[in-house]
Amino acid sequence: MSPSEARILVTVPEGWTAAPVAPPDLSQTPEVRVLGWQAWNAPDEASHFVAACFDRDTRAWTEEAEPIVLERLRATVSSTALRIARVGGVRVRSIEHARGLTSEWLDGTGDAGTELTARTFLGFVDTGEVAARRLVACFALCASDRHACQASVDGASVDGTFVRAPPPTPTVRALVTMAHHPSATLGSLAILSSLLGILAVVTRKRPRTK
Repeated sequence: MSPSEARILVTVPEGWTAAPVAPPDLSQTPEVRVLGWQAWNAPDEASHFVAACFDRDTRAWTEEAEPIVLERLRATVSSTALRIARVGGVRVRSIEHARGLTSEWLDGTGDAGTELTARTFLGFVDTGEVAARRLVACFALCASDRHACQASVDGASVDGTFVRAPPPTPTVRALVTMAHHPSATLGSLAILSSLLGILAVVTRKRPRTK
């Protein structure tokens, strides 16, 4: 693994087998790359576990962007849970900043008592280019009616060499000022999101994969 990449490390429950769950359709966001995507089912197929990572290059960042990216990442977790177990709604249980990573713990409840637990990770790795970084977003997701893969989520981690976010460019600083100014329009936030190279994934609901 090169220094500019990262991967999520998980321990899959014993006896679980690979599941045919495809990653999200990223055809509308070609700048986003799937670093890794794996899914597993319990022997009785009543519990499901997914671990994934995405990345994209970015040359500018600001603290105001982090909540937007985390919300997009939560939406990806939610859409994946809908596909594998019909659990869509998630809420943030806690958040942690450590080792250059921002990590959120998520949970939710779906049909027939199925519960969702997940952990997300967000950070930057160095690309070797001046002022360039790669934004990495990962998650581990468990959907089960008996917490069968809760320990796998709790023990998830991300392997990589994480660095500071790139500084905001003058254009980004100007847009942030606009966003905080009372006369700023909602459109300025959309422009900010685009210029910062925010990770976006398709959250379109799909039929459940068996």
